[in-house]
Amino acid sequence: MNVLEAFVLGALQGLTDVLPVSASGHRAFVGQAFFGEESYSPDLLGALNLATALAVLLALRGEVVEILRSLRSGRGPGRRVSLLVAAAVTPAAVILYTFREAASGVYDNLFAVGVLLLVSGLLLYIGEELGKRTRPLESLSPPGAILVGLLQTLAVLPGISRPGAAICGAMLAGITREGAARFALLLSVPLLSATGLWRLFYLESVESPDAKALILSCLTALVCGYAAARLLLVLAREFSMMIYAYYLWTAGVAVILYAAMFG
Repeated sequence: MNVLEAFVLGALQGLTDVLPVSASGHRAFVGQAFFGEESYSPDLLGALNLATALAVLLALRGEVVEILRSLRSGRGPGRRVSLLVAAAVTPAAVILYTFREAASGVYDNLFAVGVLLLVSGLLLYIGEELGKRTRPLESLSPPGAILVGLLQTLAVLPGISRPGAAICGAMLAGITREGAARFALLLSVPLLSATGLWRLFYLESVESPDAKALILSCLTALVCGYAAARLLLVLAREFSMMIYAYYLWTAGVAVILYAAMFG
């Protein structure tokens, strides 16, 4: 992996793991169309997951500190948010881990990936059209949090955005766009951390990336992930999630056309 490849892969992973545009869909397309599937070794991908989790943690550091204080004192809105995160993460983690192998074959089918990118955009459209989006995150009910967690499990399919599914679920439960974006980011910290550790310690890499390239890629993912997290929150205050839906639909059509011509 050369310097340019390390930079591009780190930037791509940092941005798409945070924004609701599907990291897995981009990884499948870029891996096959440009760098080769071997570019994303388990070691590299695991390290990038951890770098992105740290980026989100830094972007939400104020809220995370408040949650930790609430847990210590046993009261405050942060305690409720932590319980909602646990309610959403638990079913998502169990189901994503259980069915990870069943969906792995889809990565090789770019036509299917393109279709799933279209579906991912549709989820955001549904959240915008059917969600009332009037309540703060702290008012989300435990069943609503579980719904968000279950929707996230769709991300086992490459092309479905995990944060996009989480945002859709939260908006359907009546949470504001900003609250839904915050919740999706909070959920990404434990899920990305667990995924990264699993890839690093339980999957074997045929060839580990060069140390310098790995560091560059992780630093790029850290910076891009932080910027993406802040951008997601800012845009959620001012704009509809349809901006991501339009992007996903455009990307989906592009991947389908590429698959038809070169697949």
